Amino acid sequence: MRYAGTQEEIPPWLQILTLHYLVTAKGTGETGVQITYKQIEGGLAYYPVFQKRSVGPLVKVFGDDFRNFIKSGTALGGRETAFGDYALQFRAFPKVEIIFIIWKGDDEFPVEGNVMFDSSITDYLSSEDITILSNMIAVMIIKSSYSDKTRQ
Repeated sequence: MRYAGTQEEIPPWLQILTLHYLVTAKGTGETGVQITYKQIEGGLAYYPVFQKRSVGPLVKVFGDDFRNFIKSGTALGGRETAFGDYALQFRAFPKVEIIFIIWKGDDEFPVEGNVMFDSSITDYLSSEDITILSNMIAVMIIKSSYSDKTRQ
């Protein structure tokens, strides 16, 4: 399967998530209520793994390079938004937005991050799909930063 009008292959993970999104979609509108993965059914038990796969890599790569986090994410279509110290919002599917947030560290606290979702996300994706989607977007942001550095 290819992207429309190109020869570029759609990654298998995106094909699967798109099918899951289409099969699960209830047509629910966004609520405007932001939640974390912990608040998703079954999310509390899987939260440490979710954090390790989605937020951990972003914090590790962009720990003190917040401008590069924003630059790399906006190059992928993310929008800077007002959460935490630095945040990027992505429209992953027509009814699914994901916000990646990073807080600066200081002498007392290390750099931290989180991911927020509209509370309607479970009307479109399972907790497993949310984990995969969050991980893959994080990986894309990181890859974008590396490709940007190699061009300099």
